Order: sequence, then C-alpha cells, then structure tokens
Amino acid sequence: MSALRAGISRGAPRCYRRARRYTSVTPSTRRQERYGCPSGLRHQCLARRLHFIENRCSDQLKQAAFDVYLVSVNGLLRWPGHTFRIFVLYRLCRWDIGTGTSVERGLRVTTKGGVRLGSGCNINRDVTLDGRGGLAIGDQVNISPEVAVLTAEHDPDSPCFKGRTRSVTIGSRSWLATRATILPGAVLGEGAVVGAGAIISGIVPPWSIVGHGPAREIRSRDPGAQAMLESYRRWLH
Repeated sequence: MSALRAGISRGAPRCYRRARRYTSVTPSTRRQERYGCPSGLRHQCLARRLHFIENRCSDQLKQAAFDVYLVSVNGLLRWPGHTFRIFVLYRLCRWDIGTGTSVERGLRVTTKGGVRLGSGCNINRDVTLDGRGGLAIGDQVNISPEVAVLTAEHDPDSPCFKGRTRSVTIGSRSWLATRATILPGAVLGEGAVVGAGAIISGIVPPWSIVGHGPAREIRSRDPGAQAMLESYRRWLH
C-alpha cells in the first residue's frame, strides 16, 4: 500500500504534489494547533517560555535567599552578648549606629539597611524596627519593650491591598513607652514622649506627651473594591 501511494504521489502533477505537501497535517502543524505558534516561530515561542520560567525561578530564588537572610539575622539577634548584636546590625544588616547605643535581645529587623540609630540610644527587648521605607532615630532615644516602628503598610483603597512605604523620623531625647506603635509617615519632634500602647501616625510636636485614646471610626471604604487576597505564605515563614 505504501508503494502504491508513493507511485501515485510520483505520478501526480507537480502542482498537486506541492499543494498536498503544504496542506497535509505535519508535526509542525500539530505543534501550531497545540501551542498556538507558527512552525517558523516555534523556537522563538520556546525561547520566550524559557525566559519567563527563568525569570520566575530567579525571583523565587531571590525571595528564598532573602527569607534565609531574615531568619538567620533575627535568630542571631536573640543571642546573648551586646557587642555581638551590634556587630550583626552593623555588618550584616548594614545599619548606621552611633556610639554608646545599647540593643537588647529580640530585636526584629525586616530588611537590610534603611535604619540610622543615633548615639546613646537604648533599644529594649522584642522591639521591631522596620527600615523598608527609611527610619531615622536621633540621639539619646529610649525605646521600651515590644515597641513597633513601622515604615511599610498596605493601601486600604487598593483592591489587593498593595504595599507602600513612608519614612519615619524620631527626634533626639524621645521616649517610646511599652507597646507603642509608630505608623509609616510619623514624625516625632525632639523630646517627645509616647505613652504605653499609643498609636502614632502623624506629627508629634517637640517636648510634648501623647497618650493612648479609644479607637474611633476614621472613614469608610468602598465595598466593591475588594479583591481576592494573595497568599503571604513564604518559605521558612
């Protein structure tokens, strides 16, 4: 049968053989139907796919490496030894630290760099200092246990709560009492005192004392803007 078909093909007119060759189903045609790429562009399509996979894998590897860095650094900051913790912050975290600054165990960092600590500061246990948006702390600042100073937040008007950053400045000779929370964009003047549990989001005048107040409604949100949340789960978290 194959010989008969070959004979018919050889005996057919040349134009018929040419038309049959271009209209027959070939592996390249099947590939085009399956992947949506013309046969002449299949290598370019494959290259684009490989480039996309490479970029995605590269981003995932970078994120995994950063997660390992954060877990390692925050683990080292729980070790005893003040000089050792200062060394970790200065060398591994790339912080700018003044002389005579004391850092207790349990300090939590969120990124490499972005934090400047003045001279003679006291950072107590389990404090969070977020440098993603830029954090500047003056001289002789006392930060009590479990204080959180944040420079990154989520946009409440974004459908997927997209992240954003704003810098925070804390003036010299200030005091942040236990469990005070400093939100992105806050500016504390020189000598300001923040009471225990207070939440600061604006400007605190110099040499003023601000305390905690009851929660109140600020404004309303658009219920139609809510979208599906992306998973926060990452490796080693």
